[in-house]
Amino acid sequence: MQKPNINENPNFYSNQTYSNYCIIYKAYKNIPECLTIPFEKNGIIRTRNFLLANLIWKLLKFERMSDLISKLNDYQRYNHFPSTWQLGRKDNLWKNFFRMKSLFVKEFNFMPLTYIFPEDKNKFHKNYDKEKMYIIKPVASSRGRGIRLLGKLKNIPERCLISEYISNPLIINNKKFDLRLYVVITSYNPLKIYLYDEGLVRFASEDYELIDKDEDLQTLENDEGINIDVDDEENINNNIKNVEINAKKKF
Repeated sequence: MQKPNINENPNFYSNQTYSNYCIIYKAYKNIPECLTIPFEKNGIIRTRNFLLANLIWKLLKFERMSDLISKLNDYQRYNHFPSTWQLGRKDNLWKNFFRMKSLFVKEFNFMPLTYIFPEDKNKFHKNYDKEKMYIIKPVASSRGRGIRLLGKLKNIPERCLISEYISNPLIINNKKFDLRLYVVITSYNPLKIYLYDEGLVRFASEDYELIDKDEDLQTLENDEGINIDVDDEENINNNIKNVEINAKKKF
């Protein structure tokens, strides 16, 4: 889009710098500085006017998103598809996974049995096995907040998600780990998916062992990890012993 005149223009925010040709974005609600600063540094300016924006930024409730997207012009892009929380929220993810599992039993067998409270409360108590371990997670949280093992049944929150705990996870050098792949979906019809050629491998800082019930799993599962980014499997095995290692793994 060609450079607009934003001096004393009520459609734009003040004190913005931009190049001769720029991208204009409209943000609903407040967005974090980790986005606004790179935007401003690269001449991407913010407007109050929906019709002037190339990029619409912010996730809204489904009703508002659907209405908004139906009004997009050819020159406008939105940073979310409607209903992305069908996969982004833990409770919705399980509901959709279970629905697919009923259709494709063999293919959808990679998640432990899960219960959503309060809907599955009676079902959980009926199937509860005191010899098994269970993990409790908030249905709409992130970064490991509120995750813990289930101890006494009376300590189950009114609203949560409970899964059978995987007590024999895949480990490397006695360390739990997870893999993060970065994917962008630009279209669903036709389906277009782009996979970034680098990913993140995170290792726990302590050897894995079963822990006592009711222990907070936030440090075990999330925050106390070692981020390692290397070129081959041999380096992973060598560098996992050095907690200061940080690198990236190409796929």
